[in-house]
Parts: sequence; structure tokens; C-alpha cells
Amino acid sequence: MEKLKNKAIRIISPGKCFGCDEEDLMHSHQFMQIEGLLIDKNINLGHLKNFLSFFIKKMLRENR
Repeated sequence: MEKLKNKAIRIISPGKCFGCDEEDLMHSHQFMQIEGLLIDKNINLGHLKNFLSFFIKKMLRENR
């Protein structure tokens, strides 16, 4: 991030997560999670929401 200090940073990080729940027929200790990070000047939560919405629409197609 220090190398890019004057540029915007946009990151989508999908991956497996593990919880400490008991595993049974209805619950799993493993699940998928997507995290987003947006760093720039004059950014608010609406910018991050639009960035994540764009990502989801492209990954799952517009009609989902």
C-alpha cells in the first residue's frame, strides 16, 4: 500500500472461511466469504457498495 500511496486501491478477496460450529446435516464449519476494500480520497460507503454490486453482477450475471 505504501508503494501505491497516491493511487486508488480496489480489492475483492473471496475465499473459504472456517468457523468453530459443530457440523451436522444443516450446518458446516466451512463457508465462503467475500471481502471488499476500497481506499482513495473522498470515498464513502456508497462507493464501496457500488464497487461490490458491480463485482456481484459481473460474477453472477445481471439477472441474479
